[in-house]
Amino acid sequence: MADEKLSIIDHLEELRRCLMLCMLAVGLLFPLGFWLSGPGLDWLVGRFCPGVVLHTFAIHELFFLRMKMGVALAVTGAFPVIAWQVWRFVAPGLYTHERQYISRYVFVSTFLFLVGALFALFVVYPTVLRFFQAMQTDHLNNTWGVASFVGMASMMMLGFGIMFQLPIVVYVLAVTELVSLETMSQARPVVVVVLLMMSAILTPPDVISQLMMGVPSYLLFEISLLVSRRSVKRKVADRKRHEEEERLREEEEERREREEEAAYRAAHPEEVAAEAAASEDDAEPDDDYSDYYDEFHDESYNYADQQEEPKKKPGKWQVRGLRRDRRFMSQAMRKRSPRRRK
Repeated sequence: MADEKLSIIDHLEELRRCLMLCMLAVGLLFPLGFWLSGPGLDWLVGRFCPGVVLHTFAIHELFFLRMKMGVALAVTGAFPVIAWQVWRFVAPGLYTHERQYISRYVFVSTFLFLVGALFALFVVYPTVLRFFQAMQTDHLNNTWGVASFVGMASMMMLGFGIMFQLPIVVYVLAVTELVSLETMSQARPVVVVVLLMMSAILTPPDVISQLMMGVPSYLLFEISLLVSRRSVKRKVADRKRHEEEERLREEEEERREREEEAAYRAAHPEEVAAEAAASEDDAEPDDDYSDYYDEFHDESYNYADQQEEPKKKPGKWQVRGLRRDRRFMSQAMRKRSPRRRK
């Protein structure tokens, strides 16, 4: 998209084009993802619950499960295309420094999401499965469905991937100075409560998975504070150094201008004197309003002698007219007033 001012219709057309390209990429990779969903499902079951027989509780359940896994694998394979289209749509509305920040954070965000998903799949998920397997007894056996098995793995991978974005959020808030580090440090109790609530939402309803998400998330928060503190200190130092360099540069320019002016005055004294004389001639005199005062001020006029003219008495016909009008108004008011009670 070109860096020009576009209307809302043009933006919507560009958004539609980006969405169509993303859907086209996912659609082209969906057959490959559906074909890989069968071996992937076998690997997932054999890797994390060997010796356990999974069941389907509907005729079409396995087909739709493989469809979902195929879509997930297609989206994963088309992620570079999706990220590129999103970047092409958003980048023209950003400044240069914002583009640099976002281009840097995209790779870090992707890396953290993959780390969180792999941590959930290879560390947390087996622990949760062993915990649930330990709940069965000789008289009570678990009958697991393949849909719940794959769904719980997908939900945990997605939840841990989202929670592992916390360092980026803290870093951006600190570097952009939207929230100070002191405020975030003092809000640790609130952060703990929020992390536990998010862990309860993004994990199955058991304490083990919630703690295994909440504790690493809080450790990431503390690490993010340390990294952000160093970055903020470096940013403040760079800002002070830049301000000092700007001040020294301005002082050097002023000193150079004074030296050039002094050298010019010493080399051309006649021209400097002529310019000074011309500037004195062109200067406008101060406006003291003397002409205005002399024109409108007359000292011989005595304001105390001025007297107001006496008011004239009304004539005979004016008095008769006033009396007639008053009588007419009094009669009209008596007609409009309510009658007196007898």
